[in-house]
Amino acid sequence: MDKTYNIGLGGFSFIMEESAFNDLKNYIATLRQKWSEDEGREEIIADIEYRMGELLQEHLKGKEVADREDIKYLIYTMGMPNDLADDDLTENYAENGFSASRTSASTSTNTFANKKLYRNPYHRILGGVASGLANYFGIDRVWIRLALVLAPFLDIVMMGISTSSLIILYIIAWIVIPKATTVSDMLQAKGEPVNAETIKEFKAANGELPPPRESFFRSALKILLKIIILTILISLVAVVLFIGFTVIGAIFFGSITIDYLPLLTENTWSFGVASTALIIALASIITGLILLSIKLISSSFRVHKAAKIAIPIILIGSIITLFTLAGIEARNFTAKSLKTNSIPLAATPNDTLIFSFNKEFDSNTFLDDDYAMVDNKNTFDFINSKDAKIVVTKTSRGKNFKDAQETLSKLKFPIKVLSNEIEIPNYFTLGKNTPFRNQEVDYYIHLPNNVPFVVKGARFVEQRNQNHTYITSNESNKPNGTPRVFMFIDGELKCTNCTDDDVEDEDSTETDNDSISIDGENLKLKADGKNENVELEIPGKIKIEADGKQQKVKIKLPDGKEIVNINE
Repeated sequence: MDKTYNIGLGGFSFIMEESAFNDLKNYIATLRQKWSEDEGREEIIADIEYRMGELLQEHLKGKEVADREDIKYLIYTMGMPNDLADDDLTENYAENGFSASRTSASTSTNTFANKKLYRNPYHRILGGVASGLANYFGIDRVWIRLALVLAPFLDIVMMGISTSSLIILYIIAWIVIPKATTVSDMLQAKGEPVNAETIKEFKAANGELPPPRESFFRSALKILLKIIILTILISLVAVVLFIGFTVIGAIFFGSITIDYLPLLTENTWSFGVASTALIIALASIITGLILLSIKLISSSFRVHKAAKIAIPIILIGSIITLFTLAGIEARNFTAKSLKTNSIPLAATPNDTLIFSFNKEFDSNTFLDDDYAMVDNKNTFDFINSKDAKIVVTKTSRGKNFKDAQETLSKLKFPIKVLSNEIEIPNYFTLGKNTPFRNQEVDYYIHLPNNVPFVVKGARFVEQRNQNHTYITSNESNKPNGTPRVFMFIDGELKCTNCTDDDVEDEDSTETDNDSISIDGENLKLKADGKNENVELEIPGKIKIEADGKQQKVKIKLPDGKEIVNINE
């Protein structure tokens, strides 16, 4: 048995007997020697090897080892160069059973039977279908394209079928018809034999195949995409520059380093490191975006390798530094301390308590070495209980429980209780030289039943659950100027001096998810979703009240008479 070799031929792998391998090697050597003076010899040989690999793979049809007969078939098909008759190698081929002349297998006429239909990617507008059809039928591709362009005008005759069918057929052809990618494909598309001579002639006439031409629409899409990306990059550069100048201005020219720095951190050095890291990160981002924009505009622009490595490393290093410093500062908020103080109130049914807000500050304010935190909720939280008192809950955080307690002990809230007047501040102070640690102060007003009280500027009353009732101070007293007097009666907060007119005035100006009020010249409609009540009134004529809970309808007539209908 002959010795075998594993070889690669034009990108295809084969197992070949030694004698067959020698014949193949000699054939290729003959071609190299014949075309030794041609500049494109190696490209021609590469195309010939690719075609031989294709033919041998088709010829073997599952056969594992290629022998001399298979190589003879390749050489017969590819053909010998015409002018080898005087070459010394010709005698060697004759001795081994080869003919120096081209066989009938290598010659063929240019007919449809010898042609293969390929898409032509080298002369295409969309998918190369029109160019491929032109090659197959042997006509100028302009006529095919002209026919495709004029076909939609047949809509008038063919009732719209032509255009849609044409588009669908073109897409199917684009998918089904293979693309010509090699010299062999281009020769077969024109019905020419694929052998050594025709490949050489094609190379001589056309040179090396250029990269497949991009379609017009793909080129247009790329340009549009570049414009969009460039616009985004320029916008990002502008945004980052704005942020950068704002940060630099705040750090070097603003009051943040003088006023707020002691509140934010105990380590002044960390702020300097964080500022430097932030500026470097912003500069890295801006530099990268600018280089990317230039690269997008000019394909010839080359970014230095050192810059490609340095910019990401600097940016990542800056981000790691910022996250590390943020983690160090976050440790100051890990532990939580809570403390509750109780302030008793002298409350009797005969004495009305007066609650008000001390709005000394409208916003957070520096007080020498202290800092006032302002809470503008303007809401009192009332709870029905046995004793009259104000429960103050303070919370603060720190790096440990002891630190949180120490911070909490410095917190001050200037609440004032003078006889029956209670003034609750809308702010609290952190304490001298005390940093911000998410301090909070909450007030809960506990009152027993039957104790009257007034909230200055009371406007909205909201009961969020069974125990807590919130009164918001936004306006001055009742609509008519009289203070509203509230009282817990059997655990429920009620306004003791409010009238239906007061309620009407409120409903005509305020609505929520559970009520609706509509006023007109000849019609008044009120609906309360919470209490399931509906009132319809035509002033001076009739008023209808419907109570959903008691299933009762009451009709008031103009003469003062009432008609009540109860559904049981």
